[in-house]
Amino acid sequence: MASLCHHEAQWYLMSHCLMEATSKVYSPKKAWAFALAYFSLLLLLSCLAGTPQRLFAQPIVTFEQLADLRWWLTLVLSLSVTTIVYGGYWSFHTLRFGRKMRFGWQLMFGSAWGLFIGLWMLSLVSFGRSLVSNVPLAFLLSFGLIAIWQALVQSYFWSVYVAPEHDTPSSNRVKVPRCHVPHLAISLMFYFLFGNGVIFIFLQVLALSITSVAMRMPVWWELSAQLPATTRPGLFGLPRTHGWEEKNG
Repeated sequence: MASLCHHEAQWYLMSHCLMEATSKVYSPKKAWAFALAYFSLLLLLSCLAGTPQRLFAQPIVTFEQLADLRWWLTLVLSLSVTTIVYGGYWSFHTLRFGRKMRFGWQLMFGSAWGLFIGLWMLSLVSFGRSLVSNVPLAFLLSFGLIAIWQALVQSYFWSVYVAPEHDTPSSNRVKVPRCHVPHLAISLMFYFLFGNGVIFIFLQVLALSITSVAMRMPVWWELSAQLPATTRPGLFGLPRTHGWEEKNG
């Protein structure tokens, strides 16, 4: 019992120290290092799953699809939904705290983010399809796997250690059903209907390029002070993104 209490005390102390570290200072260099490590992990996992290899083995688009009005309508719908929810609603409800616009670097960062998460999403889809042969069930399973991954990573890693503060508790809540869910649903539907993996990844690149520019992701050499993420204890006491509140300032 004493040993158990000792381990629990150690876990509490470690999680408390992590939360304190994330609440005091935001380091762009560390943020970019964490992002690069995450991108490398996603690329490694995707390569092990064979996702890039499958993409290279198939055409980006077929001549039959180019002649198919349904393909064009679904593509336009997917592009429109992604552009509207992120370029409009997400951007409008995002805090910047005076961070500088560095369009080229922010576009590059968002493109890399979208590329690697897109590859990993397709890997999760392949895994879901290997478990379920029924297409509608495979779609729902794939949606669920991606949603769970994104929710955990965004809440406990990305928005804590990589992204600067850019949300409030309210915007954190409403962005999920009004931005992330419709974007994932429409882009995943396009992929399940037509199988264009490269275009699916492009939709992720589009979404995350917009978000990187909209929140003014700091460049790694940024010297001006940046507001770090506001966190609260989450699962197992680990720091979880919470969002900025006026009383925090």
